[in-house]
Amino acid sequence: MTARRAPKVSPMGAVVMMIASIGSLAAFRSIPALAMYAGLATIALIIQLQNARVAVVMIKWCLPFVVPLLFVHGVMNASYPTAYWLMDVIPWRPTGFRYGVIVSLHFIVIATIAAYWLHTERDDLVDALIRMKFPIWSILFVTQGVAVGAMVERRVSNVYLAQRARGICVGPGILARLRAFPSVLIPAVIGTLLEAESRIPALVSRGFGSSKLAVPPKPFVRIANQLWSGIPILIFALVGLFEFLS
Repeated sequence: MTARRAPKVSPMGAVVMMIASIGSLAAFRSIPALAMYAGLATIALIIQLQNARVAVVMIKWCLPFVVPLLFVHGVMNASYPTAYWLMDVIPWRPTGFRYGVIVSLHFIVIATIAAYWLHTERDDLVDALIRMKFPIWSILFVTQGVAVGAMVERRVSNVYLAQRARGICVGPGILARLRAFPSVLIPAVIGTLLEAESRIPALVSRGFGSSKLAVPPKPFVRIANQLWSGIPILIFALVGLFEFLS
């Protein structure tokens, strides 16, 4: 009895999502419209993957960037006027806070694009790039980027575990992990750069680029997957109508 394959985002769905999201960043200016688009896109991804942990992962991505943005522009940025003082000590700058919210929503939309791509089946992505006759260098860039990204994630996790075994405080908690992040990032980046030199001979020894890539057959795509690919366009249209009417 074979295990049930977890749902994935099709490459076409990720491409459509990226185009719709870039269009939303260029077209939508109001906070409600951007928040509505990011929320609906995230909900659509959760329903498609049948996994609510996607939202938890996105929150972990965004919190280290969103909270400092809101604090810096809403409290510390002296270029924005102070509306009043909290407890006569902390300045409150609503104009700067609004700007921080807009920048944060832009970042959340970009994180949504990343979430769609990270939940794409890697083999399907490579096959789609070959069928679309992308240059070999672009296919190499995409495939190695995905591979290195997964490798760095595992390496960072291993460094966290190694430092915890040495008694260094690296968690739990977001603040503890943020304080330990520089000491974790440096070994991970250096190890990745050193390993990059060994990847080139490995690819050359396997004949990569010595001949044309064989075009894989076009796979059968279910109607449900085709419908999910059009969901980002529908969300973009609904949010655009909402902003037009509001």
